[in-house]
Amino acid sequence: MDKHVHTEASANNTKRHIHADVIKAWADGADIEWRTDSTGPWKKLEGPAAVYPYWQSHYQYRVKPKQQERWVNIYNNDFGFNTKEEADTYASGQINAVGRQLRTACVKIVFTEGDGL
Repeated sequence: MDKHVHTEASANNTKRHIHADVIKAWADGADIEWRTDSTGPWKKLEGPAAVYPYWQSHYQYRVKPKQQERWVNIYNNDFGFNTKEEADTYASGQINAVGRQLRTACVKIVFTEGDGL
């Protein structure tokens, strides 16, 4: 057995590679990220390692999450919205203390889920 092949027992007692799901996604062309421990930053699997990965059992691997975006109207109470349309709709119905519609600045935030947001 290759020393780089690490398995875990499944419910029906067949041996399955510990990173089987990520390896399948990699074989299907997905972008893969890795890190050495749960507190380290995720790094893109690239270069020779992307062509012939070792799939180390003590490393963590994942399919690179899709980036998400949120649109935020900036108020004193920091509301946040999933789309620009939601932010605009909410802002258009808001009237400030002197009877005028609030002017807002829309800020687009693009992030990858799990990176602290």
